[in-house]
Amino acid sequence: DRWLSHPAALHCFLLAILLYPGIARAQNPQEAADPAAQTAVRQIRAVRIDTPIEIDGVLDEPAWEQGLVSAAFHQSKPNYGSPPSESTAVTVLYDAGNLYFGIRCYDSRPDRIEAHMTQRDDELWNDDAIEVFIDSYHDHQSCSYFVTNALGTQTDGRCTGNGTSSELIWDGEWQVGSRVTSWGWCAEMAIPFFNLSFGAEEEQVWGINFMRVHRRT
Repeated sequence: DRWLSHPAALHCFLLAILLYPGIARAQNPQEAADPAAQTAVRQIRAVRIDTPIEIDGVLDEPAWEQGLVSAAFHQSKPNYGSPPSESTAVTVLYDAGNLYFGIRCYDSRPDRIEAHMTQRDDELWNDDAIEVFIDSYHDHQSCSYFVTNALGTQTDGRCTGNGTSSELIWDGEWQVGSRVTSWGWCAEMAIPFFNLSFGAEEEQVWGINFMRVHRRT
């Protein structure tokens, strides 16, 4: 499977992130033709924390319990709009310097998780992978993306023109830890804010989307 979050938005004081996946398509032709469906968004708050996060792929810090969980994903391929075959849960945190993502990729057969790519900027979507698209200007036209697999390999880049142009050679400075567990696999990301361009407003509204690749299906 591949699956995407529904349109979402996040709102919070200071550097919180608004989740709005501008690249997510409507689930059915009726939604595509319905302006109200196109403008409706879901939102999740990026929670400010003051305690450190160790980026080791284990979501065991108490701070992760403070965050809100986004788990309402839908399938993109092979059956668009259907529920995903395996569930995914995402939590977003931030502090003065970093944006954090804790991602739990549940899998009924963790022994069959595919993770082979080990080189920076490998095509990680050929493995079980998770991808985060961040539209920090919330213009629905540009984004930075960050990808990892269950080995913690990193791929990243930038897109403009609503995805029609990609800057694949861009390498951000960010950390990720991933590991296979008894219930699937998880990833822990720390993305310093200096990797992202955004406005000077005290209250930030950003766009975001998540994509998970489940290779077996």
